Amino acid sequence: APRRRPAGGGEPQLSRLNAEKLARRAGRQAGVPNASAAAVTSVLRSQAAEDEAALAASVAEERARYQAQKSAQQAWTLGTTAIIAAGVYSAYGRDVAASYIVGGLGGYLYLRLLARSVDAVGAQDLESASGGISAQPRLLIPVILTLVYNRYNLLYADQVGLTLQLLPMLGGFFTYKPAVIAYETKELLLPSKTPKAGDSNGP
Repeated sequence: APRRRPAGGGEPQLSRLNAEKLARRAGRQAGVPNASAAAVTSVLRSQAAEDEAALAASVAEERARYQAQKSAQQAWTLGTTAIIAAGVYSAYGRDVAASYIVGGLGGYLYLRLLARSVDAVGAQDLESASGGISAQPRLLIPVILTLVYNRYNLLYADQVGLTLQLLPMLGGFFTYKPAVIAYETKELLLPSKTPKAGDSNGP
């Protein structure tokens, strides 16, 4: 009678042949012909590590670019407010210039809180997310400016000798918009140098 073949006797050899075949195929795709399974695994792990490092570097570069852009927009807002305030003072006097400066500071604060809200959109931790929640009062800044205008003129204008005016305050508040547009236009025409990931940017 013929001998019975032990069950599964050829399976280890078949599995090993299949593994070697898959290793050679993966090795050819990875640029390492006639490689063993261990060598191919090492090459694939090395390539995966390089891809992860490249992705992390790209994310860090984009984050640094965003921080630099955010700081530049805020700086342009302050600079534009100061330049226009000087022109308003020479043309219309102290009251109008002071009103414009108060509104411009409100607009600058609004822009900073808006940037915090944008940061919270991609927040990865609860602390950053809570910062975005606390930034929601930015929507109340125009109302606060109106209250300051009313209360100051009612209680302190005669004592100080300076009267706030509503229209210059509103003009100063919205100065951040043309400042941001001017900065972005400058970036389109004369782009700034991309900052390194290790550079310190932002306030």
